[in-house]
Amino acid sequence: MTQDGNPEIAAGRVDLGSVVNIGEGFDDLDLEQTVALEPDRVITGLYGTLVWRINVDAIPQIEALAPIAGINVSGVSVLDIIGRYVELAATPGADTASGDAVTARAAFDASAEAVTAAAAANPELSILYVTGASDVYYVGNAMAAGDLIYFRQLGVNLPQTEETLDYWESDYWEETNTYPTDVIRIDRRAAWLTYEQMLERETFALLPAVAAGQTGV
Repeated sequence: MTQDGNPEIAAGRVDLGSVVNIGEGFDDLDLEQTVALEPDRVITGLYGTLVWRINVDAIPQIEALAPIAGINVSGVSVLDIIGRYVELAATPGADTASGDAVTARAAFDASAEAVTAAAAANPELSILYVTGASDVYYVGNAMAAGDLIYFRQLGVNLPQTEETLDYWESDYWEETNTYPTDVIRIDRRAAWLTYEQMLERETFALLPAVAAGQTGV
């Protein structure tokens, strides 16, 4: 949840009233609550060898309770990530070939086609994905983040950061013009500064794309 009580954008269409919160920090999974849920399987993301949200010391205890299915989410296209989730959902018998699943995939594919068409019509248009914290300006890495990898596959012109492994390249706010682009998109998840807060940083506000209003969140 955000500070104003609204669902975090990363929650998507999940009904937060129907799920149990078993941890909010990076690796503070509540073991007692996890045991009480009696899961058949624990599914989480893998960033290389890093098991997301589960403290390394707790992994043996979780595995004694239920098998852990780790899905690699770094350095692969979001299409591959979605495909793995579909496979896992189908394993216990979920219907992934009709109803909401088919409708959602059709909408996703239609959006991808629209992006491909826009990129083809504007091949020189460059786009940068960024966000910020109080003392760090983050630039999205199109070699690690699954969505940016996919955008590149669709033809979107994304500059390559010096960072090649982590999702984000960490820069100083004085380095906001390292990758000049025509358009800037801002990650609006609650963990980061808001766009309005980023505009308070003069080096960001003076970027040509920002000054021209060629931004999106």
